[in-house]
Amino acid sequence: MPTYKKQTMDGVDFKGKTVLMRVDFNTPLDKTTRRMTDPSRIEETLPTIGELLAGGAKVVLMSHLGRPKERDTALSLYQAVDYLRRRGYDAMLAPDCVGEETEKVVREAKPGQVVVLENLRFHKEEEKNDKDFAASLASLGDVFVEDAFGTVHRAHASTVGVVRHFTGSTAMVGRLVEKELQQLGRLHDPERPYVVVLGGAKVSDKAEFLEGLVRNMSPEKVLIGGAMAFPFLRARGVSAGGSKVDEEDVPTAERVSKVLGDRLVLPGDLVAVEVAAKVQIPRVFELRGYDTLMLKSWAAYDIGPATVERFRTEIRPARSLLGNGPLGVVEDPRFESGSRGVYEVIAAYPHIFSASVGGDTAAMVRRFRLDGRMSVISTGGGASLMYAAGMDMPGIAGLPDAR
Repeated sequence: MPTYKKQTMDGVDFKGKTVLMRVDFNTPLDKTTRRMTDPSRIEETLPTIGELLAGGAKVVLMSHLGRPKERDTALSLYQAVDYLRRRGYDAMLAPDCVGEETEKVVREAKPGQVVVLENLRFHKEEEKNDKDFAASLASLGDVFVEDAFGTVHRAHASTVGVVRHFTGSTAMVGRLVEKELQQLGRLHDPERPYVVVLGGAKVSDKAEFLEGLVRNMSPEKVLIGGAMAFPFLRARGVSAGGSKVDEEDVPTAERVSKVLGDRLVLPGDLVAVEVAAKVQIPRVFELRGYDTLMLKSWAAYDIGPATVERFRTEIRPARSLLGNGPLGVVEDPRFESGSRGVYEVIAAYPHIFSASVGGDTAAMVRRFRLDGRMSVISTGGGASLMYAAGMDMPGIAGLPDAR
């Protein structure tokens, strides 16, 4: 199980240097307006950016936003530049992340200025970890700082490929990654009992984490809600009515269920609506077995009150807890009470070391005004899960070790 002690920014002279810095500006966007809804990931990088600028550097930031298959103006990083400007930074957007025009913008920038490269994923070479693309990115800086904790579990050009072009004192972790590694590292040897609360949509998105977690961390309880609970219910022969189940997720759910046994806790009731009804009035269904009368015309969008109470019972004795993913469709006020109830339980017990991870989870916790009562709110989603599960992080592994 990796325990990283990597070179940090301590004692490094940045005066007159061009610092190429990987950040995670993959901020949540409103589905309709496609405007930024939560700038927390940008805020978390400001200490590192500010320290570099104060040290006399000019800073070149690179990030992705969304999952574009081609250049998409709605996924441009201009919103991040606007936000930096409102926070008082002398920031500008480069026309691209590579190419002569971008090189000119970086070259002509002055110490104290910030250049934000355009969305890395406008180029398919980013996710392919293309060597030439990585070399072009690396040529933009004298020093590389990795401060995008949310992406270090991916072997992409901007996380792994560029590192090969920096050696010794010219590659390091930024303050955010340094903090994340220290905080989440507590879950590598958690105080027991250790409870994991998982929500979200798909089992396949968390399959690798789940299997690593079971293998390496052996939590006392794993509480699962949200749509990802449906394949687990199916694996136990329990119907969730007309709720959508991704059949590809069922074998993984069956495999994890067998290993966890009674450590796995699933919803005992669900809040559902009749999909075809003109007026959709939520109704609570109890789940007792496959013959449960949740009709096929009804679909569930939240866990029910009995499940919240069952989860409360399992959470109360915990000393360590990892939470990821909403337990219902929290964007709709009718289906937020399950998630709110469970996270209010977590917040109510200060003896629990609680780590809330993932962008959607962080936004939810802040909307419920519980952020000040959580031990850790991580900027990473998949990265935080994989690190907490004791799995390798390629974007960290290649950086120089602390001297």
